[in-house]
Amino acid sequence: MRFESVDNLKKQAREGGGVREIFEDWKWIISFGKEYKLRIFISTLIGISGTSLSLVASIANKYLIDIVTQKKTELLWVAALVMLGSTVFSIVTTSLTSRFYCRLTEDIQKDVRAKVYRQILDADWQALNRYSNGDILNRINGDTSTVAANAINWLPNVIVSLYNFIATFFVIWYYSKVMSLIALCSAPILLLMSKWILTRQRAYAKESRSLVSKLFAFETDSFHHMDTVKSLGLNDEFSDRFDGVLEENRSFSLKVNGFQISSGILMKMVNWLVATAAFGYALYLLWTNQITYGTMTLFLQQRTRLTTAFKGVAELIPTFSNSSVAAHRVKELIDLPGERHSEEEISIPEDGLELRMRDVDFAYENGDPVIEQGSLHAGPGEMIALVGASGRGKTTLLRLTLGLVYPQSGLCALYRADGSEVALTADTRKLFSYVPQGNTIMAGSIADNLRLVAPEATDAELIHALELADAWEFVRKLPKGIDSPLGERGKRVSEGQAQRIAIARALLRNAPILLLDEATSALDPATEERVLNNLRASAAHRTVILTTHRPSVQALCTRVYRVDDASVKLEREGRGNTKG
Repeated sequence: MRFESVDNLKKQAREGGGVREIFEDWKWIISFGKEYKLRIFISTLIGISGTSLSLVASIANKYLIDIVTQKKTELLWVAALVMLGSTVFSIVTTSLTSRFYCRLTEDIQKDVRAKVYRQILDADWQALNRYSNGDILNRINGDTSTVAANAINWLPNVIVSLYNFIATFFVIWYYSKVMSLIALCSAPILLLMSKWILTRQRAYAKESRSLVSKLFAFETDSFHHMDTVKSLGLNDEFSDRFDGVLEENRSFSLKVNGFQISSGILMKMVNWLVATAAFGYALYLLWTNQITYGTMTLFLQQRTRLTTAFKGVAELIPTFSNSSVAAHRVKELIDLPGERHSEEEISIPEDGLELRMRDVDFAYENGDPVIEQGSLHAGPGEMIALVGASGRGKTTLLRLTLGLVYPQSGLCALYRADGSEVALTADTRKLFSYVPQGNTIMAGSIADNLRLVAPEATDAELIHALELADAWEFVRKLPKGIDSPLGERGKRVSEGQAQRIAIARALLRNAPILLLDEATSALDPATEERVLNNLRASAAHRTVILTTHRPSVQALCTRVYRVDDASVKLEREGRGNTKG
């Protein structure tokens, strides 16, 4: 069997790029273990001690057999005492070691996952959107666990495995040089096989993670849009698609299993030939009275142990490669370009802020221009409407103001009352309250959702925000009031109620600029007008920018800008306070 991914990997390895990539990934993995180096050192000593103890127990078992078969009863208690002591010691150390490894593994997994999560939150918006949610979930859960485990385990495993192999070899060598060489003869064959397995397993590891990410992405997307799936009667369609994704994973698992079986058969044949040779030679030595029954038992035990030890060393190579795949996938997220941050501390002015856009050009990555030479301004006390057909750039304008994306050219900035400029970055988002399209309610109670933006807010402040959003009337009738649970994505309230709770959350933040992206589309006209009038009256210096299709809303606004065909044009002046 040949696969394109395997051929590509071989080509990279020949050119040096693939090997360099693996070692770079591993340097990064090991960097996570630096602050745990003392505990890693202790875990290495524990592993070496366990291996040594196992060898001592095997030797003690050899002498015990010799004592029994040769009827040296006066020495029986010595061997029995050694066996008992090693068993008790093994039980105690195994329990303590298990606890030690559990704490170490959990600590580093927590640190790695937390770092990756923080990096994702601070990643550039467009760069992050290249990845599906399912793929990100797979990387932050599955791949980070692999990275964390290897950061603390791989080096100790290398040292302990090599020590186990060398120590076992010299134990056999001590009793019979020929037997040690027979036991060792499978090593070069296993080493050659490990090179073949390395290329296959790395290719399989990449494909496996890709398929799991695809499965996660499908599940996440379908569950997120469950209401749409059900309302459009797409149950059978999505079931069939899910069956297709599962079948793809099943076929791949069977392919990998076939490879594991074929490589396993070859390894078992090699082990069988070596085991047969070792057993035959041990029988010959026993037949000619050159060894005792105990020594023969020791030979056969340690022959198996030596093969297992070398196999463990050989398997470190595929592990080395496969783990670099996980590391590379996590590094891709960590190495995403970060968001822009402000050099100065951003304070919230009491007299409001003015947003200015002038001659702005913007296009998404590899896309057509969304905005060309776009200009608008919105000052304190003003309510500005953005109108136009869906998909023409209204939401993009809001993303520009939030510093999620940046113009390729032109001016887009905030200005204080004294005329000083505030460049838009991730740090200026605290100057905005934002209510995006769709349902933005999270799992938890109404109070939990509101306090996301104001953790210290009192119940009275929550109720006041709900009143301004015209939501208190229905919230107070709920069995638990503001402590009523909403469920994931607000499934226990209507769309209009969810929108009003989201608006209340934005008002509770009390930022100088409020952005509403179709945030009142689910409200009836009378409720919508009450909410917008409350917004105008609640803060004299607040700037409100909203997207809408309703003429009744436009009539309440200071100015109306039409966003269409990549242009942003002032369509008309409305009522209200005007600033320019």
